[in-house]
Amino acid sequence: MLYKKIILFVLIFFLGILNASAMNDEKESNKTNCKRYMHSGETKVTTETVEIQLLSPTFSIPIRGGIYKSDDIGLILSLPINRFSSQDHVIFDVDEVLITGYTPFYLEISKKYKNFYQEIFFRNKLVGDKLVLFMLSHVPWVFMDERLPALIEKLQLKEVKCIANTALDPLINEQLGLDLPNLRVKTLRNFNINFSKTFPELDTWNFDTLNSKHIKKDAPLFKEGIIFSAQTPKHITTNKLFKKLGIIPRTILYIDDSAENVKKMFKFFSSKGIDCYSIFYSKKENKPLKDFFEVELFNKKVREIENFFEKLLIEEKVEGLLQRVESNF
Repeated sequence: MLYKKIILFVLIFFLGILNASAMNDEKESNKTNCKRYMHSGETKVTTETVEIQLLSPTFSIPIRGGIYKSDDIGLILSLPINRFSSQDHVIFDVDEVLITGYTPFYLEISKKYKNFYQEIFFRNKLVGDKLVLFMLSHVPWVFMDERLPALIEKLQLKEVKCIANTALDPLINEQLGLDLPNLRVKTLRNFNINFSKTFPELDTWNFDTLNSKHIKKDAPLFKEGIIFSAQTPKHITTNKLFKKLGIIPRTILYIDDSAENVKKMFKFFSSKGIDCYSIFYSKKENKPLKDFFEVELFNKKVREIENFFEKLLIEEKVEGLLQRVESNF
């Protein structure tokens, strides 16, 4: 079953298919089918539609929770920086919210070498694992916004609870030393983003109390302030973590580059009477991900990885080539 997991991870993490799908959904509709009404102290969700509202410069003024859209992380975080305290929570998606990798290039590569790319994952699951290891070892990352570390630090100094929730599958291949959660934690720390002190009493948790109906393939994982939701909806893993910790948030601000995710998060927590600001972060719509990198660096990585694929195409024994590549890590 591992080769299936590898395929899933690569599709989500490198080829940008998930991002493309989310962007198509967002272009087709910028509406959600939930609206909040207070009745006898409870919040009810109706089938009426409400627009995803654009954030205004006055967003830091306490307004009612809802679904909003902005490409300005400073504006988005102005509300929690000015108004939140230790009873409130800010939850970040990771890819295309905090950092971004070479998603555009891997999408191009997948098209150019489509048949070969599919064959290598279906033919030998160990080879697939090693190829993922190679790709992970050659992915450079950049901030989606250079202000993020300072903004998050301001929140943390106010004791606002900050965590991340990513759709990344927590694949762990001990045979190859492929520990994706640990790699993601280290990547963020290299950018001076550290969520591990938010809940120091819970360093790692495997969601062992999660109902199996919510687990499509792999169980989620919580590690050092980051939820790895895999295929479980993010609002489910977030709520389960709160229950594990015995927390009932006063206010939640959630940021994701998927309109579908922000809709679900808002609908779920607002139905529980929790004030939820669910923000669709649209920066990737206004600036191609490729443009976040210096041209020289981007082109260098393009040549480096494409050369690797070219060698794979002509190598009689792919396993041997991958072993030589792995030895250089």
